Amino acid sequence: MESLSEILEPYKDYVAKAAQLLTLVQIASPIPVFYGMSKTKSTNGMPSLMFLLITVFTALGTRFSVLINDDASFNSNAIGLALSVVYVTIFYYYIPAAEKSAEYKKLFATIAFIVGVLVYSEYEDPEKIEHRFGLIFTALFLGFMILPIMDTMRAFKEKSTKHMPFPMIITGFFVGLSWFLHGIIIQSGFVIGQNALMLVINIIQLSLFVIYPSDPSTIKDQQPSKKKRNKKAD
Repeated sequence: MESLSEILEPYKDYVAKAAQLLTLVQIASPIPVFYGMSKTKSTNGMPSLMFLLITVFTALGTRFSVLINDDASFNSNAIGLALSVVYVTIFYYYIPAAEKSAEYKKLFATIAFIVGVLVYSEYEDPEKIEHRFGLIFTALFLGFMILPIMDTMRAFKEKSTKHMPFPMIITGFFVGLSWFLHGIIIQSGFVIGQNALMLVINIIQLSLFVIYPSDPSTIKDQQPSKKKRNKKAD
């Protein structure tokens, strides 16, 4: 790994800038969704979980980047955190009155979790905090990956990719690849491991777009035609 890091070292700045730019593009992708909310004055039935998870992930990512002294990661996570706070604020502004109580409980639980982990990081042994915080951050990352894994399982079950957001998946692939390379350069096992997992999931998801159609009805339409051909042959 060290030899590969040495090979990529001359391209460190280029890889870091690419990773930051692609991450910001990915984080900014929900902007049209919130524009739609402002038009309809409603959350349009969209769940809050994704935006709360992004807030947690960027908040802890900002802290972790400080611990590993990684400016590229800090800049991406700090801007991402600012955007996610804006997202959550807009989302909760348009929540229907009947759902506010339950949704605000989720919000307060999210804030409490972030504050709790950040306070812990201030009091933990300085020699152990990077590794232990990295474990917490990785566990959170694995939890975040449950959503795309569920989408992938659903695609296998329904034999359709209709529900899968291709733009976000292809962007996620390049984001994961750039941070994977960046992790090799800075020799961070946590960064490498997290983004290697993201790449594997993204590759599986992208392959499903080749295997399955976006509209499962096309398969059903093809099956009767095959039966008719068989009858004609008989």
